[in-house]
Amino acid sequence: MVWRVIFRTINAYFRTLTCRCNIPPGNAVTRQGFVKRLGQQAKAVIGSAGIQTLAIADITLLEIALLINRKRIGIALPAKDFLRKIEQAYKVLPLNADIAESAVALPLEQSDPFDRTITATAKHHQLPLITKDRMIIDSGCVETIW
Repeated sequence: MVWRVIFRTINAYFRTLTCRCNIPPGNAVTRQGFVKRLGQQAKAVIGSAGIQTLAIADITLLEIALLINRKRIGIALPAKDFLRKIEQAYKVLPLNADIAESAVALPLEQSDPFDRTITATAKHHQLPLITKDRMIIDSGCVETIW
């Protein structure tokens, strides 16, 4: 199986989950009140992707669980069910020693371990990263799509 892209942006997960997991868009997810629109290029990639051709780093599941727990995002179903739907909708790419080593060595100004691990996972698998994070885009350490 060839994976086309890896996600970094939480909004992108939620936008595609409403389609891929049969979650009604109005009840699916809110993040600080609303889900922002995706960039045109990101929409095109997501729209043309087949089932299980979109990927996430495994640490993304932890990041989403923490955001749910901290009430930074709201969901209309139990957290465990929501996280399982994410696992079904995306290929979950595991952390390994190479990714961990790369994550700490990336030329990124931020020290956020989630961003570093997700970016290093995309780099390791040679996948473009869907993100609008300017620090990641400007670093040039991985191909980005927005």
